[in-house]
Amino acid sequence: MARKNLPGYLKHKATGQAFCVISGRFFYLGKYGSKASREEYERIIGEYLNNGKKLPPLRNRTEITIEELAVKFLEYTEGYYVQNGRVTETFGHCKLAIGPVVRHYGTHFVSSFGPLALTFIRDKYGLDYTQAVMGHASAKTTEIYAKVAFEKAAEVMREIG
Repeated sequence: MARKNLPGYLKHKATGQAFCVISGRFFYLGKYGSKASREEYERIIGEYLNNGKKLPPLRNRTEITIEELAVKFLEYTEGYYVQNGRVTETFGHCKLAIGPVVRHYGTHFVSSFGPLALTFIRDKYGLDYTQAVMGHASAKTTEIYAKVAFEKAAEVMREIG
């Protein structure tokens, strides 16, 4: 990704944290120079670019996070995917499928995992992975969902400013 005219990956000297500033909003990314902080920077910049260099609106802070939802999902699937008293390999596939989503969005609220997040995951991990996460039988369905949802989100954002 070209880094021209993009917010910088910066170091907060007092804390050693990496951060970037977009439209006056500070995003703390983790320990400066760490792989995790670089990935978080890449995720934030990817969403920022996919949204036409605009930030998504702030969300309600009382809702469930992706990580909390993932735990509930895995608890459910561990009981659901059982055959002859044993957990099937489908449960393992569920764990693998949600891993990158939790890695990149675990601390984010469920409502923030929309078209921009899905586009980032699709671009980073490929369409096949995104198709598995969304549970679509066809990759074309996943592409259509991402495109329609992104267009709808852009329309709503234009309406509400």
